[in-house]
Amino acid sequence: MSLLGKINFFLLTLVAGPAQSRDVPTNGDIQKTGLEACLEQAFENNHRRPASKFALEMAQAQHRQALAGYWPQVTAQGGYSRMDETVNFDYPATTMALPAEMGGISIVTPEQKIEILNEKSYTATIEATWLLYDGGMRP
Repeated sequence: MSLLGKINFFLLTLVAGPAQSRDVPTNGDIQKTGLEACLEQAFENNHRRPASKFALEMAQAQHRQALAGYWPQVTAQGGYSRMDETVNFDYPATTMALPAEMGGISIVTPEQKIEILNEKSYTATIEATWLLYDGGMRP
């Protein structure tokens, strides 16, 4: 048996397995096939090939996801709140008397009501970030 025949027999037995060998006769005669035919049959019977195709697609998706960090990112938020009454700060009316050395005057401060927060409140923010320099780590 030639070296090419031994390689073909090994490939067929490896791919098809001894229990499933349809191409290898049981009477001891070895069927001669070309290398291309053996490789074609090996690819057809290889069950790991579809899994490796999906693994490649998954790796490419992860690579695209990693590169997405270099693109600009925009975040927008909005909010609304309503309180049952406005928040006020009330300053009572006060009178302050200055000492006689300063003229002895009385300063009157009127009552003040300062509205700090309205009962309806709206907020909106937009944020944009873009990595300009990463220390030379960009691929």
